[in-house]
Amino acid sequence: MPQSCACLFFTACVAKPLRTDAELIALLNAALQRTDVCDGVTVAAIHQVEDKTANWDADALHGSSAVSRDCQRVFIAAKNDLRKIYDLRA
Repeated sequence: MPQSCACLFFTACVAKPLRTDAELIALLNAALQRTDVCDGVTVAAIHQVEDKTANWDADALHGSSAVSRDCQRVFIAAKNDLRKIYDLRA
C-alpha cells in the first residue's frame, strides 16, 4: 500500500513518519488516559485503509462498561490528529 504524505503549501509532498500498530495504539491510549471520561478505556486494534489522509484507522474501543459519548469524542479527535501525523508501517 502506498504511503500517504503531508503536502506543504500544495507544492511539495513530504512522507509522514511510519509507526507500528502497537506504537499507534500506545499513542491513542495515552490520549485516552489524559482525560477522566475515558477511565479504563483502551483501543482494540489498528487496521489498514486506503485513504487520502492516512493508511490506517482505528474504530474499536474496549472498556469495563459502555464507552461514553464524551470518551468517543476524545478518541475520534486523537485519532484524527494522529492520522495527520503518522502512517502505519506495513
